[in-house]
Amino acid sequence: MKNILFAVLILISYSLQSQVILGDCVSGGVGISSRYSDKKSAESALSTNKFLFPNTVTNCFLETHHLLNTGDATSIGVIFEYVLKSGSYNNLLFEIKLQEEGKCDLPGIIPSKVNVNVKGYEFFNLKENTNYILVLRKQITDKTVFSGINIAYYKTDSNCKSHVGSFKTEGLIASDFNQYIVPNDTIYKITATNYSLPAPANGNESTFGYILFSEPQTEIFSEDLMNSSNGFIGISKGDVFSDTASLGYSKLTGKGHLWIYPATFDKKNSGILFDANNDLCYAVGSPIHIAFASRKFKSEVDGLCGDCF
Repeated sequence: MKNILFAVLILISYSLQSQVILGDCVSGGVGISSRYSDKKSAESALSTNKFLFPNTVTNCFLETHHLLNTGDATSIGVIFEYVLKSGSYNNLLFEIKLQEEGKCDLPGIIPSKVNVNVKGYEFFNLKENTNYILVLRKQITDKTVFSGINIAYYKTDSNCKSHVGSFKTEGLIASDFNQYIVPNDTIYKITATNYSLPAPANGNESTFGYILFSEPQTEIFSEDLMNSSNGFIGISKGDVFSDTASLGYSKLTGKGHLWIYPATFDKKNSGILFDANNDLCYAVGSPIHIAFASRKFKSEVDGLCGDCF
């Protein structure tokens, strides 16, 4: 019990340390484009939808809130890129979700699909003519300075409706959005529900799976990232992922953290390929970040961020 409480306190301090929060989940506050009719139009106009921050931001966790309306759409896509004043992009913590306006106490909606061709995310099964708050959260190092964001959203025009659905967890302690602590010696489980698989490739069987990393990945996920230099561990096929904290991936990663990307595959025995038939129909969701209750977790978390602005 002592280890659990200790890890909870560490992760709370980690998530609250050195944050810059622009806007809120009640009314947004940071700009976003009007809704475009399709992805191509949004991509073409992305650079014209620039919204500058009140001050430049560096060396902190940045959280921005953007108000959008679905109109006649039940599925929307969002594309964006931060305006870089100096330095370079990094692959540190990135999170994205939708909150229905005025319902900030709810867990939020994670993307159903990541578009690997642009910095884009798609959300399915939304309500028509409804306001949502888009929440973006990014960790910025002291070598990077952002001055704003280019951001646009669009009505999805894809015939592919594959998505990762939602999740149930067992044996995990929720700490922050899509972040959990797992106590030592605990068997924990993640179960995917309400997901939609793509059509099978070449008569094969499509399946659900979890892509495992020991490090956070870049904002846009692709198969190119799945190599050992990026902390890639492997893939667990099936809609249930289960592990033992002290004996399984905690020991394998050696870093106290595990990033789990839920994904759909159009071929069950396709190795690391999501899209064996190259029809661009698959889904990769936002990562589930697990921190193991150990001393390694504390040593990694201490001193990650300094002062902001």
